[in-house]
Amino acid sequence: MKLWRLMLLIIGMGSAVQATAGECNLVDATGTWWKGTSDDFGVYVNIERQEWMGNTAGQGKYRVTLNISMDQGAKYYDNSLNNFNWAPNSLPPGVLPDYQSNCMEGHIVEGRTQDVSVGGGTLKTYLSPEGGGSGTQEMRIVNETDPGAVRIIETIRSYQGSYMIGVTSNGNFQITKTIDVLIDALNIQPGNYTVSIPILLAGTSTWFMSGANNWWTTNPAGTPEYKQTIYLPLDIRIDDTGEPGNPDVICSLSSTDITLSHGNVLYNNAHRNIKQESFAITCDGETTVDITLQGMDNTHDPYTVVNMGPGPGLSSYLSVSLNQTDWARTLTGAALVNGATTFYLQSELQAGSDLLPGSYTGSAVAIVNIL
Repeated sequence: MKLWRLMLLIIGMGSAVQATAGECNLVDATGTWWKGTSDDFGVYVNIERQEWMGNTAGQGKYRVTLNISMDQGAKYYDNSLNNFNWAPNSLPPGVLPDYQSNCMEGHIVEGRTQDVSVGGGTLKTYLSPEGGGSGTQEMRIVNETDPGAVRIIETIRSYQGSYMIGVTSNGNFQITKTIDVLIDALNIQPGNYTVSIPILLAGTSTWFMSGANNWWTTNPAGTPEYKQTIYLPLDIRIDDTGEPGNPDVICSLSSTDITLSHGNVLYNNAHRNIKQESFAITCDGETTVDITLQGMDNTHDPYTVVNMGPGPGLSSYLSVSLNQTDWARTLTGAALVNGATTFYLQSELQAGSDLLPGSYTGSAVAIVNIL
C-alpha cells in the first residue's frame, strides 16, 4: 500500500457575527446568513485494498477500498439575505463566540479518471459506486448521504487576524469508501502490465445552518476544482481476445490448433459418427473461463454446425464439455483449478442422402475467455 498526500493551505478571512437565539450564529443581527466554504481543501487518500471482480461484457472490474480524510481549516465565506442567493464575501469585523448552536458542516469529494496509454493502445477507466454497474469518468466519491459526511459543529474557534475555524471535538473528517473501477482496453496488445491510473480529486467542505437549509442545493460551494491527483496502481492482464482478464492468475493452453479426425468411415457408418479430442488449460491459481464455439450455424444449442466440404451431404455437430457427459456450444464460468483443467471437444457427423464418397474437412473456432 502507498499513501499519497497532496496538501493545499487555505488562508481564510474571518470576523464575527452576532448570535440569534436558537439559530446558527453564522446569522448576524441584520439577518444576513453566512456560510463558510472551501473548494480546495486538502484531501488525503490511502488505498487500503483492491480486488479483481471479473470481466463483464468485455469490461474489467476492480473493487477498491479508500481511506479518505479531510483536515479542518480556514473557510471562505458567502452571504445571503434570503438563504438562497449566495455571494462571496468577508465576515464583518469582530470576534466569533466559541460556542455555536445549530450549525452543521458537510463534506464531499469528487473524483475524475483519466485515460492511460499502455501496450500500444489506450486504457479507459470509469468510476462507479460499489456494485453500481456501469460507470462514469466523473463521480462524487463522498457525498452528503455518507455516514458522518454531515455533522454538527461542536465548537468554533476564532483567532486574532484571520479566523481559523474548526470542529475541534470531532477532529478531522474521515471515512472509508469502497468504489468500483471499470476498465476498457482499446487496441492494447495481449500481455501483463502494471499501470498507474490518475484520479483527479476535488474536496469541498461547507458550513451551514441546519433545518430547512439544504447545504448543497442552496449553496453548492462553487464548482469543485480538481487540484489534487492520486495514482491508483493496477496490475492488468489483456488476454488474447483483447479484453481484460484476471491479473492475479496466468493461464496457458495446451494447444491452439486441435484436429478432430474421424479417419476412414464407411458410408453406412458416417451418420452420427463421433470423434473426441481433449485440451488443457493450465493456470497458476484458481479462476473461471468462458468457452464459446463458433461454426457456420450457431443457433442450435447444444452444438454449433460445421459444414464439411468440398461437397454437400456432410456436416458436423461440434460441442464442448468439462466432464464428457454434459455437452454444449458454450461453457460459462467453468472452474479452472490451480494446475491443469481438461476440456473435451466432440464432433458428431451428420450425413445426408446426397453424401458422396470423398475427403471432407471443416473448421470452427473456440473462443476461450479466462475471467
